[in-house]
Amino acid sequence: MTRGKPVVKVGVIHPVESFWLHWGPNDKTALIRENMDKKFSDLTEWLLKGSIDFNFISESLLPSLCKEGSAPLRVGEMEYDAVIVPDCETLRSSTLERLEAFARSGGKLIFMGSAPTLEDGAPSGRGKALYDSCTSISFDRAQLLNALEDNRTVTLRLANGRLSDGFIYQLRRDGDGCWLFISRCREPYNKDVCRSSNLRISVKGEFTPVIYDTLTGEIRPTECEYKNGFTVIPKKLYEYDSLLLRLNDGKGKSVGEPKKPELTTPVAVPALVPYSLSEPNVLLLDTAEFAIDGGEFMPEEEILRLDNICRRKLGIRERGGQIAQPWSVKAEAPAHCVTLRFRINSEIDYSGAKLALEDAEKASIVFNGAPVKSEINGWFTDKDIKTVSLPDIIKGENILEITLPIGTSTNTEWCYILGDFGVRKAGRSKTVTSLPERIAFDSIVNQGLAFYGGNITYHLEASGNAFEIETTRYRGALISVAVDGEEKAKIVYPPYRTVISGLADGNHKIDITLFGNRFNCFGPVHLSNEKESWQGPGAWRSTGCEWSYEYVLRDVGILAAPIIKA
Repeated sequence: MTRGKPVVKVGVIHPVESFWLHWGPNDKTALIRENMDKKFSDLTEWLLKGSIDFNFISESLLPSLCKEGSAPLRVGEMEYDAVIVPDCETLRSSTLERLEAFARSGGKLIFMGSAPTLEDGAPSGRGKALYDSCTSISFDRAQLLNALEDNRTVTLRLANGRLSDGFIYQLRRDGDGCWLFISRCREPYNKDVCRSSNLRISVKGEFTPVIYDTLTGEIRPTECEYKNGFTVIPKKLYEYDSLLLRLNDGKGKSVGEPKKPELTTPVAVPALVPYSLSEPNVLLLDTAEFAIDGGEFMPEEEILRLDNICRRKLGIRERGGQIAQPWSVKAEAPAHCVTLRFRINSEIDYSGAKLALEDAEKASIVFNGAPVKSEINGWFTDKDIKTVSLPDIIKGENILEITLPIGTSTNTEWCYILGDFGVRKAGRSKTVTSLPERIAFDSIVNQGLAFYGGNITYHLEASGNAFEIETTRYRGALISVAVDGEEKAKIVYPPYRTVISGLADGNHKIDITLFGNRFNCFGPVHLSNEKESWQGPGAWRSTGCEWSYEYVLRDVGILAAPIIKA
């Protein structure tokens, strides 16, 4: 959000600069630095979550941005009515000079914690004298927020009157009004449980609020009241909600939210429903027996790992997270090859499968002893992952051998078999099966779609002229809802609910589509540390207890039956 000028009335002297000036980095000051870092973090959180918008003021830049102290304190293009000095042991003389003038001019100067005893790193009574003449408080959240109560521009309170600590905001002046953006500032405790906050937003001044809905693009007036010089806007926000308001100068008419039809008749949803897939199912080929230059086959290994094993044996630089960009490496023709042997178990005979792999045009492919022409007939998710038709898969064991060049600039990657079959996963084993005719509202991982990454549509029917549809528990990117083949709504955030009205009386087909993701197909499916948040190259090459040959897949699908009312 960049339009307009920020409305910020509180400045905070940045405490870390003063610390380095006096102490500097060394082992003896480690605990002091940790304490300073903790206080710095706490102060930032108290102000942000206490609905006090503020700026940090850099001591080193202050002389160039603030020629002299005044009230308000003018720093660059900003003006501060209140300035906080947070538990600093030393201040620069240039900072003290401007803060003294600010206090003399009537500015609110608040010291938190102890008085500064040093000036430019040397003992001085100047900071203590200023400390004694101004407001001083403990390093405490409640005392800080109480001291700044009169300097609030926006206050965010819950319905019970308590200050909210779960939201942050930004206010900007733009022409004949302001923009106010409010956002949640923490992850919900449980995203499957729809919790909401009845927020009372108080903005100093009289404005006419207008909602700019960033999800739908809709612009509409909203309810408000005027009280003691403030505009008060009640708003119910769920745990992933944000709010963008245009505050036009002057009073306006309060307009409530449009009412939606009340639907109370429950619609029965079967335990198993018909479904359709947006693309073929996937059998992941990520482990193989392997042989170098036509030699003996070595035991099965994960492909990224076996690639490095081959490189070590051949004296070629290994691949990892710090490989050079291809354009910076001199191209050279690979002098060696590696053969990957995949054993594919199937419970069915199946015709029409395709093999998807990188460098397909360079590959030599043999399936069940018969050579396969590397004729490219499509691609899978990425135009560099090309597809080649395979002979029929037979019931029992099938042997697929792929020979690829290996050298400094080659990449041996996972491969995929695509088709309208099912895949049952158990531990590290995989079996081709028939696709189920119907599926349950549960993770698709255990319903024949272990590595599937496309979209899946659940087909339902209901009678009525309007429906309320709620899909609280789902794992995917988002959900779309179509009625009689026409998309009507998308469901992404709590309360995971949509109302579709204006339909003709009678029976309707309701299609609920879950948009999938590619984690179980391309992600680090052997990373046993499920709490790892950084998905860098190392996530695919984890070691020790963070590695698992057994697949570590993520749930995908609508995990609980939709609640439908007519």
